[in-house]
Amino acid sequence: MKVLKIILHSRLLLIILLIITLIYTTIFNITSVSYKKGEQTLTGKVIKKRFTDDYLTFTLKNNKTLPLTYYIKNKKELKEYKKITLGSIIRVTGTLKSNNYLIVKNIKILKENRNIIYFIKDGLYNYLSSFDSRVSPYLKAFIIGNKDDLSYKVKKSLQTVGISHLFSLSGSHLAIIYYFLYSLFKKRKIHLMILPLFLYYLIIDSSASILRALVFLSIFKPNKEFHLGLSTFNMLILALIVLLIINPASIKDIGFNYSFVISSGLILYYDNKKQDKKLFRLVETSILAFLFSLPISLYYFSNVNLLSIIYNLFYVPFVSSILFPLTFIVAICPFLSDIYLVVVNLFEKSIFFFEGISINLTFRKLSIIIYIIYLLIIFIAIYKRKVLYLLLILLVPHYFYNNIVVEDKMYMIDVGQGDSILFVSNNKSMLLDTGGSINSSLDKWSIGDDLVTFLRSKGIRRIDTILISHGDMDHIGEYFKIVKYFKVDNVYLNSNQLNSIEKRVVTDSLNNNINITKLKKGDNISLGNFIFLVINNSFTDENDASTVLFGMISSFKLLLMGDASVRSEQDIINSYNLPKIDILKVGHHESNTSSSKKFINEINPKYSLISVGENNRYGHPKKSVLNTLSNSEIYRTDLDGNIEIEFNNKGYNIRAYSP
Repeated sequence: MKVLKIILHSRLLLIILLIITLIYTTIFNITSVSYKKGEQTLTGKVIKKRFTDDYLTFTLKNNKTLPLTYYIKNKKELKEYKKITLGSIIRVTGTLKSNNYLIVKNIKILKENRNIIYFIKDGLYNYLSSFDSRVSPYLKAFIIGNKDDLSYKVKKSLQTVGISHLFSLSGSHLAIIYYFLYSLFKKRKIHLMILPLFLYYLIIDSSASILRALVFLSIFKPNKEFHLGLSTFNMLILALIVLLIINPASIKDIGFNYSFVISSGLILYYDNKKQDKKLFRLVETSILAFLFSLPISLYYFSNVNLLSIIYNLFYVPFVSSILFPLTFIVAICPFLSDIYLVVVNLFEKSIFFFEGISINLTFRKLSIIIYIIYLLIIFIAIYKRKVLYLLLILLVPHYFYNNIVVEDKMYMIDVGQGDSILFVSNNKSMLLDTGGSINSSLDKWSIGDDLVTFLRSKGIRRIDTILISHGDMDHIGEYFKIVKYFKVDNVYLNSNQLNSIEKRVVTDSLNNNINITKLKKGDNISLGNFIFLVINNSFTDENDASTVLFGMISSFKLLLMGDASVRSEQDIINSYNLPKIDILKVGHHESNTSSSKKFINEINPKYSLISVGENNRYGHPKKSVLNTLSNSEIYRTDLDGNIEIEFNNKGYNIRAYSP
């Protein structure tokens, strides 16, 4: 006991223990079990579920947790699978995608749940699901931490306005329960207050933020009540050690990082500060929360909304004092649902309105070391305020990184079964195609959301040119999501007649004062040090008429084929005496309608880039075409992820990395 007391009171020993814990956590995450892509048969426990009329999703717990999706074939099947409860043991067969989720083909129930905790969780989930479909998503979010049913539009608005954290279960939820228990048991029976909180944690969806709050409470309250004399700093270090030992994977959890950093920062800041007036404290807390969260937001999203400081001044008290408590009241008294719905509607209308009023700052994503330095500076500033000037000094060049560091780069972006290529040079950018599918929409998640995140991570704030090679959805479908989040100067379309979506693009461009041009054979496009020449003819078939670009940078040659077919390839051979190509963007996702032997032998590419969706239904890339390209080095987005090519006067470097 004496040794433990020495350790708990020694800042140096605790820091050493933390370093050891971080090493253990790193090793754990590096060596943790990972499933191989492709066909899988897995057995595990259902720890999360969601049903719609079209599909069902589960989270399966085996050696690790894995999300599953199964598309419903008929109503009979839906009725059968709705019998699956939380805690059930099931066996699934399906295809594992690269982003670690399983598309399920078959499900077999092996064992029904017999665990009382899962029985309570399942009953509570089903009860909350029985409410009106407009009310139920909020009840699930605030009571059990399940945000799956919140609409895409609501989630996106919460993120843009900067109040997503209010919908994550955290200490504010525990505070209500804690003070209720405190009034019953008083301070002498701390264990009677903490135990029910741990039981609450067991019946909600796994929440790193709630666990953080529980560990804080379990350390801070006994320290105060029993006069243990531990400093605030030591207790925070101890809490972090305990949390990482309990769940080493939590260090990768965005919610945990936000929750721990913000709460720790506020606790340290107010530890030795005199109590201020409530209004001033609210303003001060909003600014501090923004500041502590800044490095995390920049690392994960490369973007912050300065107005979120102001929005939080209103939404923090509104959610914590009205919306959140009302949620529990409605769960107990369902007849009040109509009143709750009015409050929810007002809330949604307000966030949809404020989503359009923002001051967004986008920063290029850099090494994680930079963000750790930012975080250290902010925490040091708690004790030495002048250190914040150093943060400002570092943030300014970071913000203008693309203006300071001159780069000539090409990125083939992994957008699944589609095309999207970004060129950057001298702080100018061109996006060749946007990817997309028939499901592309502004009102639901699509690959365009990942594309927006990728562009922001490269410090892109405005796009000089969007060039749409042709009007197929897998090349143009995400256009409208891109122009929603980025200022665009110019749009280029191919020489063919406009289809319906291209007409929408023209109308949208004119309404937003975007210059729009139809390209024809022989047109030139310049972007910094890149020069492109349009070399295709116009054909009636949309794929044949894809804009084909011959590009040059320094002495290096690029050929970007869009979805051009063998017919277009033959026309190019007849019209031009093309040199040997350094970088070929293979046509039509390497289907057998393109990349003829004659054409490939003519251009003799050194590197071939293929943009193709993983396990796509078209069977791309075709084996025969891969054989045709065998003399070049091949990169594929389905296997390699994003592909980056950096050019300089001496040559170019190619590297591939996951999105």
